[in-house]
Amino acid sequence: VMIMAGCWKYNQVKNIAEAYEQRVTNDFASFSQGCRKVSQSLMDMLGKYEICAFQGPVSININSTLDSINTVDYGVYCNESDQQFHQEMVIHDNTVSDWKLQRKDVYRTEGTMTFNLSEESKLTEENGCYKCKSGREGGRTSTETRSMKVNGSGISHESTFEGKPQDDTRIELKFLENGTYLVIAKGTSQPATSIVKVVTKAEGTCDNLPQQTKTESLKKTIPLNQIFGPYTGKATDKLLQQQDSKETVDPVTRERSTITIDFSLKQKGK
Repeated sequence: VMIMAGCWKYNQVKNIAEAYEQRVTNDFASFSQGCRKVSQSLMDMLGKYEICAFQGPVSININSTLDSINTVDYGVYCNESDQQFHQEMVIHDNTVSDWKLQRKDVYRTEGTMTFNLSEESKLTEENGCYKCKSGREGGRTSTETRSMKVNGSGISHESTFEGKPQDDTRIELKFLENGTYLVIAKGTSQPATSIVKVVTKAEGTCDNLPQQTKTESLKKTIPLNQIFGPYTGKATDKLLQQQDSKETVDPVTRERSTITIDFSLKQKGK
């Protein structure tokens, strides 16, 4: 006998999983054993497909801090003497975002989020050969400090689902061949308007500027783009549950983040 089992997605001709076995049998027990073997093989193959959607709460907290000092130094020459150019940028940033989400379906996630952000920077430039508007060159030191604090909340609603606006958040489950899965979280906050305070000052042989303060309006949004796992589990499990925390360092900006996730997802209808 040839025992075969397959699974097709309703709107596709190509099957997504297929199992079969050929055996010689002369009793029902042997035939039944073959059926069980084929059905188990098929279920193992389906373990990487989320056929029955997982639903439930997903909480994500991200605390990011950037403390950096970048300097530029090189020699300059003017007025028949060697001088120095020195520039220093000091940055202190901190962002905390808290996402309280509810996974409704494979393609739909709803919820709320809040965030608070503070940014401070100071740019100092010491130029021994600053070129004045008159053409004369001489020493000049200038500083610019920028500071901002803003609190915001809400999730962007630019996406659509079944013709209706929905939250721009996704909790994707990617099941792997080795019996593990990844949790991929994506989203964007609503923009929050912040006021940036800018203070400038310059002293030197020319083009002096008394201390001036001005403000700028700026809109800030907080993105969510995180991958968690791998965790042990298959799409055929009834429950996926995990509490996890990780620390990351951005290879470019050197921003440090502590990221936690807590979720409990049950198969729809289970």
